[in-house]
Amino acid sequence: FEKRYEKIVESEPTMNIEVHNHSKFKLTSNSNMILFHILKTLVNKNRKARSRLLNSILKIANTFHSLQDQRYKQIIMFDNVNFLASPENKGSIDFIFSLYSALESTLYNDPEYWHQRAKSILYSQNENLEELLKAHKYGQKAYHDSKDESRTRVNSSLTLSLISGRIANLQSFSEPRFVGESIHWFYEALHYDHLNTRYIEYVLKKSRHDKSNDLSNLVRHCLQNMQNYKEHEDRISYLYERIRGA
Repeated sequence: FEKRYEKIVESEPTMNIEVHNHSKFKLTSNSNMILFHILKTLVNKNRKARSRLLNSILKIANTFHSLQDQRYKQIIMFDNVNFLASPENKGSIDFIFSLYSALESTLYNDPEYWHQRAKSILYSQNENLEELLKAHKYGQKAYHDSKDESRTRVNSSLTLSLISGRIANLQSFSEPRFVGESIHWFYEALHYDHLNTRYIEYVLKKSRHDKSNDLSNLVRHCLQNMQNYKEHEDRISYLYERIRGA
């Protein structure tokens, strides 16, 4: 059975507490993986299939939202939506943008919606300056509309740091505004890392091992041109020490 349906089920050892009532192995369902596979196939198929799927997702999300059922938030999470995308298929990227655009009228007042929309641009259009500037606006709305120390505010500060750093880097650090914003948002995100420890560590680890990383480039540029950033000197030093692992 397992070999025949290897994509749907897999075997794993039973826990000690289960051994007395079951065999040494048990079958577990991979239904989520299969569901994403089916949906991804539809997204990559053709425009008509994408349209049908888009309408179905919108209907489910809008229904949950109207019932004040928080499960709609799982539907709009970029990490989930991104499972449907294929980098080589422009149609799947357009599908993601269409989905977030269509959700705007319903979720306009939800800060988490704006945060997820900003993330969708950051991770799928990170060389497109025009789109990143939109993402920056979305991220700011998410941050300022959310409550202090809420998950949305904490996560959107990190997303804003990554967006600002990407914009500053693409502009070759020629725009003081985005250099300053990058310093501000990276400092805020890292300064409150106890609220988002795992992902902050990922960002710092990447900066330590990839010298072309946006955060590494930002700090290097600022240190080499400190005369232009005296007002940010303490924060730049803090970012430098965090990258070093101090």
